Amino acid sequence: MQWPNVNAYDEIQLNLRFKTSSTPGLIAYITDEDQTSTLSLSMVNGTLVLRSKTAEVTSHPTQYNDGLWHVVTATYDRNGLQLDVDDYEMFK
Repeated sequence: MQWPNVNAYDEIQLNLRFKTSSTPGLIAYITDEDQTSTLSLSMVNGTLVLRSKTAEVTSHPTQYNDGLWHVVTATYDRNGLQLDVDDYEMFK
């Protein structure tokens, strides 16, 4: 999906549900027009990885490629990156 004319200079929060049995894969990618700011959520060896240009948070060793539905909130703000999964696991 593409949302034109969206500005997110100070904070981005992405909420989604996913279900997969795949080991690798890109779940979401957010960038500005000139790609100076980026945020990505991907699956790497079954774990979730949230990346910006300056930081990374991973759910390692917890894996989420179990074929079940999971709810994810990925947050980027002045405090850094935070990944909340299924309303009870937080990774910073």
